[in-house]
Amino acid sequence: LGGGTPLEQWGHDHEAGNLPLCALTDQHRKRLAFGLSLDRTLGKEGLTVLGVRYHCEDLARLFMARGKQVLAIRWDHTDIGAIGVDIDGTWLEVPAVFEMTDEGTPFDGLHAQEWLAARRALRSRSERRKAWNEEVVLEAIKAIRGLNTARRLEHKLIDTPWDAAKMK
Repeated sequence: LGGGTPLEQWGHDHEAGNLPLCALTDQHRKRLAFGLSLDRTLGKEGLTVLGVRYHCEDLARLFMARGKQVLAIRWDHTDIGAIGVDIDGTWLEVPAVFEMTDEGTPFDGLHAQEWLAARRALRSRSERRKAWNEEVVLEAIKAIRGLNTARRLEHKLIDTPWDAAKMK
């Protein structure tokens, strides 16, 4: 910075039109940079984090070639729809296993806290059931998301303030 402050450099760059255009970081890169580093054992059904299964063809081929093994993963609590998996130094994005819809899976964009709340709700409905069908899980996630949205609005916990100037 040549002895200047970051703010001074920003001002000089702005005046000179030296503003590099950068694409927003995609979710995969964000997960790799800021996600929680975990180790999980690859099995024939893929990898599991908080009861969510993650699997893809590349993991299936790896399992067929090498069998069970511990893999390094990156997991982001703000979006549990996919994880990053390190396969021989290459990070692969692996989606959650669930019936796909036009919008992806119900786990896309789902916060870990919402998932844990949905799991608690499912357990309270059927304590003895170990597995839930996809329709029941989807309904529980929708219910929790709806409840969370209502509570955010009720307590005025809105990420973006909306006013006349913004609408204009």
